[in-house]
Amino acid sequence: MGNRCRLILTLCICACGLGGCDRSRSSPRGLSEAVDGHVRKQRSQVLPDCNELYIRYFAILYSRDQWASHPFKTVRRDIERVATSGIPVATLRTLSDEAQQVVSARVADFLQTAKHDWPELLGIAPNSSLEQMVSAFDKHYDRTAIQEVINRSQPTDIDNEYVRLCSQFGAVLGAALQERRSTMKWLYAKPYVASALVDEPSGLRVNVFDWAEKKMSEYGVDDGYAAKLNACENVLRRVSDGPASGLNR
Repeated sequence: MGNRCRLILTLCICACGLGGCDRSRSSPRGLSEAVDGHVRKQRSQVLPDCNELYIRYFAILYSRDQWASHPFKTVRRDIERVATSGIPVATLRTLSDEAQQVVSARVADFLQTAKHDWPELLGIAPNSSLEQMVSAFDKHYDRTAIQEVINRSQPTDIDNEYVRLCSQFGAVLGAALQERRSTMKWLYAKPYVASALVDEPSGLRVNVFDWAEKKMSEYGVDDGYAAKLNACENVLRRVSDGPASGLNR
């Protein structure tokens, strides 16, 4: 597990409401900034910040009214409390049945296109597991590869490479978490990137598309997403069983 994930697990109180976390969204950085700030200054190549990229590439996916009412206009925290423990995800839904089916199909399509495209893209076996896909994506997309994707991606094209890769990675992360923990259910939203998984026993929301957006930026490029999956699962289990410390970035 990387230093950042290990530090966060050790020192942060998990999720808003459990530890009174900072609600500010001006920057998603937390304790890790103090640890690796000096490393950032020494890097010859630094990617854009996740919030800058979020506005550049994802604001266009929102309607005018959706964006105006969007409370954060930045990436969300990795994990947030959205309900008391044991509340069914169905009670949190805001979309109509028809709209939910549309968004569900969109997310499922990103998962399927990742399974189809990534073996050739990442040099992995066609029957690779979801966690193998996560590890391969994480390894392949270093700063150089991510910057090349950014350079090729036009913000006015809603199907550009950057958006497509973030969306695929978010869908794969979501499926990998569901494979680990069957109590995680999709809470769909519009646009689809505002969707997240909610763990019913703990009442915690896991913002997998925001994870993906962080990965494809300076903020999260070094996080190590196999370790992050492990850390997230441990947090959910601990919160379900009682007080826990964990991710809060």
